[in-house]
Amino acid sequence: MYSKIMLDASINPGNSGGPALIESQFNESDPVHHQVVGVAFQSLVGADNIGYIIPPPVINHFLTQYHLHKKYTGFPQLGILWQTLENSSLRQFHQLESSMTGVLVNWVSPVSPANGIILPEDVILSIDNHLIADNGTVDFYGGERVFLNYLFVNKFVGDKCEMEILRNKERVHLSFPLISSKDLALVPTKNGDVPAYLVYGGFVFTRLTIQYLREFESEDQDNWYDAAPRGLVHKALNGYREEPDQEVVILSHVLADDMNYGYTHMYNLELEKFNGVKVRNLKHLFEMINTSTEPFAKFNFSDKTFALLETKRVNR
Repeated sequence: MYSKIMLDASINPGNSGGPALIESQFNESDPVHHQVVGVAFQSLVGADNIGYIIPPPVINHFLTQYHLHKKYTGFPQLGILWQTLENSSLRQFHQLESSMTGVLVNWVSPVSPANGIILPEDVILSIDNHLIADNGTVDFYGGERVFLNYLFVNKFVGDKCEMEILRNKERVHLSFPLISSKDLALVPTKNGDVPAYLVYGGFVFTRLTIQYLREFESEDQDNWYDAAPRGLVHKALNGYREEPDQEVVILSHVLADDMNYGYTHMYNLELEKFNGVKVRNLKHLFEMINTSTEPFAKFNFSDKTFALLETKRVNR
């Protein structure tokens, strides 16, 4: 299933969110009917009469999930990372019989319901009675093949996933609920209604979101992944949560002040530790700052640099 469909029609500013219609007529004598085939989504920059629409299956999935959960939950996921088993040495090492096919589990998210049920080095043989090929595909209508993620596009968060795995040469049947893709993502698409900030001694901290990274894109191009800092983009595109409340806290910028002399060049840096303690989220940083009795506040960043502020100068 595709998340969007390209069509040979222009979508002008202000038309996003409107219905995309086609004319249908069974016979020349029949009246012309207009059928909704999707929702106008966006136009292709730099091209004439090229637009995108969201197809009905995606729209129906959104409406159903909102009816079930009273909010947008995203598409469900297993919460694991896997690799193909096409290599003969890899198959032999994991003791697969010649008739067996599947994919190898590399990692299981600590926040996924599958954690502790699926284990790294397990071989997934089938999902919901669909056999998994060594290249990670499943049978599709008409003999075609699609990647196994297709099995979840019609499911909803909380739905059960039935799975057969190979573990220590034994077939094991597993069952667990699916998690939301939103709950797995380390960097959310939005801050919420109002962005959250923490200012300490002129150091401005915030949580990393896709909205924040979009501030780097050109006015007429959706190119934040090329324009934003590479390290933060990598976190946004490849990061997974290891704790339910985990956030990427960044130093957005430093306000000019005498106590910050020499620090104003520091900006868009991921904060890793405060006074030697790993920072879980923005609220955790706030709590640590407010309860600290240390004479200095030490901030360690992901690029191995750090900054020190004398607490009595900040608090005076």
